Amino acid sequence: MADFTDERSRGRSMTPEVFAKTIISIEHNYGLKLDARSVWLRMDAIACGRGWVGTKPPGCKRAGKAESAPSAKVPKTKAAQPEVLPDKPEGTIVKAKTRAKKAIEPKIEPKIEPKIEPKTQQATPPKIEPVKSAESPIGTIINTGSSKFDRVTGLKDLDKDWGEDLKEGQKYMGSDMQHLNESIEAVEYLQGEANKLKPKEKKTFWYEGGQKSANKEEWGERFSKDRSALKQKIKIKLAEMGTEKDLGTDGTEKLRANLGIIAAIQEIKNKKSNDRNTITGGVTVGGKLQAAYVLTKKNDHLYVEYLAANPSNFLGKSGATKGAGRAAIVDIVRRSFEEGHKGRVQLDSLTEAEGFYKKMGFTMSDRGDFRLSTTQAKKILEGKA
Repeated sequence: MADFTDERSRGRSMTPEVFAKTIISIEHNYGLKLDARSVWLRMDAIACGRGWVGTKPPGCKRAGKAESAPSAKVPKTKAAQPEVLPDKPEGTIVKAKTRAKKAIEPKIEPKIEPKIEPKTQQATPPKIEPVKSAESPIGTIINTGSSKFDRVTGLKDLDKDWGEDLKEGQKYMGSDMQHLNESIEAVEYLQGEANKLKPKEKKTFWYEGGQKSANKEEWGERFSKDRSALKQKIKIKLAEMGTEKDLGTDGTEKLRANLGIIAAIQEIKNKKSNDRNTITGGVTVGGKLQAAYVLTKKNDHLYVEYLAANPSNFLGKSGATKGAGRAAIVDIVRRSFEEGHKGRVQLDSLTEAEGFYKKMGFTMSDRGDFRLSTTQAKKILEGKA
């Protein structure tokens, strides 16, 4: 303190800038917290006497309430640092002080109250009604041709639903009908080859367990007799089974495959009855099951594990329902939309059924499976496929 008291007592003018730097230096070096106003007035009192401010006469004057010590943290601006010279008129000094005071006047920022967002209630998600599941129809009507099909979710015992029809199908397959039809096909093939011969031209065929040679006429007569005999055997078999329709080779093969799929559905239904990724269902007409399927939920589609029809639809019995397979595909497409898969369906087809799936809009992929796109699925539901 003695240092700047001596400065003021020697009549030297200490500018606000020098004063501020001095106060900051003392606070830093001695660890003190000084009151800048008290120090300033104390220096004035020593220099001019108690109650005086300024330098020794002629500059001393009484201290007023408006006088205040300069801040110890004055910004370094030219307007805030006017130098007080003894030989300048008093008005010049006052004018400089006025400008300085105006320049360093702190800007008062308006107080910004924090914005409190009102609490909003979270929107209640829409309630999604689950698809009704039961072993009875749920009213989903599927029109295909002259028949109206209802959906069923879950399957009962197919042996009970299709009991009599299953027995008839199995009886047909055990009746040697397939062998007879294959024999007829073989004879008709040989007969066609023999018809290509010139009159009296001979040709050797492997026939009835050995190689035999004959001309066109001989082969024609023989093949015709054999074919007639085979046809007569088929009629007898049909009468024994109580049916009039001969399924032929293709029809017999389809029946065989359908019976195998029914057995597989029975097995998988019992094993995966509680599996969330497995869907079992079918379509009915008048409460009677006409087609059954097993589906597996995939990431972006439904995969058809098995699809089987009532065996009576293959046997050609009177009153048999037509369009059960198509109705089942329509229902599977609907389920795909319900599961969020946008109608996409995939399956592996038997050779005999590939034509059916192509007509429905399925396309074969590079890996050999059949796939239904969203566009084709919509066409199916619109009845355009």
